[in-house]
Amino acid sequence: MGALKKNCPPEFQLTDQVATIVEKNVRDVFLSMFNLEAETGKPRFEQDHVNQGDVSGTVGMVQEEMEGTLTVSFPKRTIYNILAQIYNREFTSVDQSVKEGVGELTNVIYSMIKRGLNETGYDFKMAIPDIIVGDNHQIFKIQTGPTLVLPFVLSGEAFEVSITIRGGVRPKNRH
Repeated sequence: MGALKKNCPPEFQLTDQVATIVEKNVRDVFLSMFNLEAETGKPRFEQDHVNQGDVSGTVGMVQEEMEGTLTVSFPKRTIYNILAQIYNREFTSVDQSVKEGVGELTNVIYSMIKRGLNETGYDFKMAIPDIIVGDNHQIFKIQTGPTLVLPFVLSGEAFEVSITIRGGVRPKNRH
């Protein structure tokens, strides 16, 4: 590995700074879009985390030198309560509206996090989320590696946001 030039930020790693960017932007999404206050639990860093939920959105974090995945996982009760506040109707099953709602939330959350990270010098691209549905499903990622896990509580209901990366990434045009 070659020496870095002066003032070249280190490769992208899951750090407290990244956790702060993720936390701030997830909270901002819910507050600005839905006037809902999301409380944050203690971020944790795990190796080879397995996401669990009933409805999850997952999106690839794409950059030249890194493979990564952002996942937002909701228990049914949590996403039903969130969407009920948005659509002003009750949800009792994972219908098309729930799938689309999770897809849109995942897309907006990723867009905000991407913007926050790119403002620090990275060059993450836009990507389209996939939705996973199934009672208490588990998501095993091909790109196993370090994972930042952020638990949230919204209106008394829990959900989780995680980022798993494989491969280091340096900010674009900074070295």
